[in-house]
This record gives sequence, C-alpha cells and structure tokens, in this order.
Amino acid sequence: MVLPGLIEGIWPNLKPRSSLLGAQALDALAAGEIQNTSELTKSELSGELRMFNKALGSARARVLVTATDQEEEQISQFVTLVHGSIPEPETAIPRSLTLRSLAGDMRRELASGSGNSSELAMGLARLAAANVPGSDPASWYGLLPLSTEEPLSDLSKDLVTVRPSQLQSYLKCPLHWFLQTHGGRSDSFSASLGTLVHEVLETTTSSDLSELQELTDSRWHSLEFEADWLEDLGKRRAAKMLANLANYLRQFEDQGSVVLAKEQNFRFEFDHVRVQGQVDRIEKYENGTIMIVDLKTGGVAPSEADTANNPQLALYQMALLEGGFAEIGKINEDQLAGAKLLIVGGEKYTERPQPAMNESTSSNFKKMLIETTEGMAKQVFVAQISNHCEAEREQGSCKLHLTRAVSYVG
Repeated sequence: MVLPGLIEGIWPNLKPRSSLLGAQALDALAAGEIQNTSELTKSELSGELRMFNKALGSARARVLVTATDQEEEQISQFVTLVHGSIPEPETAIPRSLTLRSLAGDMRRELASGSGNSSELAMGLARLAAANVPGSDPASWYGLLPLSTEEPLSDLSKDLVTVRPSQLQSYLKCPLHWFLQTHGGRSDSFSASLGTLVHEVLETTTSSDLSELQELTDSRWHSLEFEADWLEDLGKRRAAKMLANLANYLRQFEDQGSVVLAKEQNFRFEFDHVRVQGQVDRIEKYENGTIMIVDLKTGGVAPSEADTANNPQLALYQMALLEGGFAEIGKINEDQLAGAKLLIVGGEKYTERPQPAMNESTSSNFKKMLIETTEGMAKQVFVAQISNHCEAEREQGSCKLHLTRAVSYVG
C-alpha cells in the first residue's frame, strides 16, 4: 500500500465540509457531537483518521508513506502515527545521464558497500574497457601516490614572486591561493566587465559621461553573453559604474589634482621576495602628496577597519616607497598620502582610504611578506575551512578538495 503526499491540510483535510444548507452541521448539533459550528474542524479530524486507518488496513505486506517538507508545505501529523516521529528529510540529488556520471555512481556504491560488489566491479571494468573517463582505477587520485613531495620553490636559490591580489588570496586561505595560481581559476563575465571599465578609466582624459559611454560602446563587442537578458543586465551595470566614475573624475578635477600614472607596472626585490604587479592609478594632490587608487567594480564596500589592514593596498604603498615604479622613482615617506579603494559598482561611488605607510609599518609588513613567501614555497597548503572554504560569500574553489574521494584508502 502506497500513501503518497501526506501533507498537512491535504491529509488530514480539516476544512469543514457541508452541504449548501449546512445539513452536516445541523446533524452534528442535533446529535450533540458539537456545541457550535466552530467545533466542526475537530469533528473532521475523526473522519480523516477513519479513512487513514481504512487505507492502512488494506495493506497486505508493506506500507510506503511519502511526504514533502517545504516552506509552504508541512509534513502531515499522520506520519507521526505511522513512524512514531517525523523522519529526517532526504534530499534527492539529480543524476546526470552520462557514462562518466554512471562510473561515479558505481564507484560510490562500490566504496560504500551498498550494492553487489562483484556486479559493480564488472560494470566498471566494462566501462574502463570502453575508455569511459573515471572508470579505470589507474585514474583514481584517491588511490594514486603523490606525484612529488618537493616544495614549490627552493629558497636557497629561488626568489618567490608575490603579486598584490595573490597575497590577499594566500592570507585568506593558502589552499585557495595554490589552486588559483596553478590553473584552478576561470574568468567570469563580471571579471570581463570589470576589465572593460578598467580600460575605460585608463584611456579616458575627461570626466564627461558621454565620452566614457562612447569608450565603453567601442569595446562592448569584446564581451560575450549567453543570452540577451544577460547583455541587458550588463549594460545596466556598466551604466551605473560609468556614472559613478564620471562623478569621481569630476570631483578629482575640481580639486586641482593631477594623474601621475595609469595602469602602472612596478617591481622590487628584497631578501628572497620579488614583488611585482600593476596599479590602476597614481594621483598627485594639490598639496604635493601622492595617493594610489585601486578601482573596484563590485557593489559592496569593505569596512574601514578591513581597508586599513588591506595587504594589497599596503603592497602598493611599499612599492612606491621602495622605488618600484620606474617612471616615478623612490619617494619620501612624507610625500605618501596613502592608498584607497574606489568602488563604483554601488548606487554611488565609495572611497575607502588606507593611512600612509611609515617606517614602522613598512618594516612589519616586510617581515610578514618574508613569512608569507616562505609559506608559498612549501609543499603543503592549509585550508582555512571555517572562515573561507565553507563560507558562502567566499565562493572558494578549495571547498571541492575538502570532499574525500570515493576511492579514498585510509
């Protein structure tokens, strides 16, 4: 006997049911079953229970009861009568109808012991003979030995290269940094749109919004979209960024500031560390101090505290103090105004400044860089599970590598 869809409100259905003239309610009142019509709901429950018991009594061997637990649907109270309690919901995982997916399912069943081992092994052997990916045990990384245990770099003779964005990635999660810098990264549409806006800021010589839009339109063909609605969404996002960018540039011009460099490369070395990268913009204020600007096309601005400790901005400042910019040269500490994030993806542009680096903070930052590059040179990289890998907003690819392979041998 199968009793599907036991949902509260469907079975039991406690909604009072009667004829047009209320004959059922009248009979119940006359029989003394209820004192007033508001008690009809309780009366319906007994009738629903009788039908439920009759259905159960029709079973000859087994009873299968199903229910769904969703936001708008609650499991029926009758499930408790049958099972004793409401069981934990089981999430149905849709399976891809491909040979590779079939191989994965068979491997999982074989490893868990939930199926016929000999039949599963024979099935995998047939798939392996047909060269189905993932079916041959020779390709199961859970069984394969480590290809090497050598460190990434030999610090006695190699320099470890650090890039600003990679530094921040490593400090968040060493495993994520390793995966991203060794082939585990794919560019998204958002990154492509951000690159286009960076190009517009580099090319423009004006704060005029129409000129910014014209520069964007001339490069729009370089973006690829999977659907028309995605392109429309991209255009709306780009329009908001350009408007914010125009407002910032207009204010910049009104203050009498000048641009020293755009998309400027830098490089410097110390100890076993080589630092190289590129900054979006270097500005010189009317009072002669210099500010480094890092353009961000996202919509969420970090907190002031997070910006003050931002390692990417600190690395830009150190590059300026160390003479890493060939076209600008080394500057004195009192010439540095600091660095700032310029966020243009929100409703209006936001600036998040980082205080100017001094001799003390520069020395401490160098020590941190040396320790970081020593970690980058190792052969083992730690996963920051709680605050990165499994954090929803981080979207770290490292989460995939925390899942034990079905062919794992402990």
